Amino acid sequence: MQIVAQLGLIFRATVLNQLSAKVQLARCHYSPARFTAALTGINNREVQLAARFNGGRLSLDQLQRQARELARQDVLLYEIDTQADSRPTELASAFHRVLVRTHLHTDRPVDPAVKQQLKGLLAPDHVRNQARLMLADAFWAGHLSEPLELRRQVMKQAHNEAIAAQGSQADRDLVEHSAVQEILSFITAQQPDGIEALRMPLQRTLQSLQLPSERPDHPDHPDHPDHPRG
Repeated sequence: MQIVAQLGLIFRATVLNQLSAKVQLARCHYSPARFTAALTGINNREVQLAARFNGGRLSLDQLQRQARELARQDVLLYEIDTQADSRPTELASAFHRVLVRTHLHTDRPVDPAVKQQLKGLLAPDHVRNQARLMLADAFWAGHLSEPLELRRQVMKQAHNEAIAAQGSQADRDLVEHSAVQEILSFITAQQPDGIEALRMPLQRTLQSLQLPSERPDHPDHPDHPDHPRG
């Protein structure tokens, strides 16, 4: 049965030219040639997507939907041992790269109004908020139920935000530390109604990412009874 399934996958990837099949084939039956074929397929789809949008054949909503799917395939190709839904930070980064490539596409004249719409999606605040929202959605959907998984994703997103902020290393370190707390607070604020079971890993991650002096049970915390100002 495995041989039949593999032959079916090969048919879909090579004859039907399905991108998802190319990626799955590279993941499940890896070879350098299959990986290259999947990577080339993603690249070609990104070029086609950019040309269609800039040519006025796609709306902004259609662009975003198709960019998300390309981002998913990109993450699946590189994150072989996991599912894309459990890598929201990587998905957000891949999604952003597709939009940047579309914005830089110059094969034909582009309607300035259309270009301005896309430019709004690439504004730093929007990129940051979109990535945080994707992270929160993944968590509350149950894809990051283990504290270590959530911690990894939060730290990675905070690091991405620090890099985007530029500045000196000291400035980036401050941004990264502040971003960790902001991201966790953002995730908490996005909790859907009726979901309580996931609050425990969120709380554990929050505690693990706090500096000792930021924990209420530490003597240096303002709320601790032994604090000088207590």
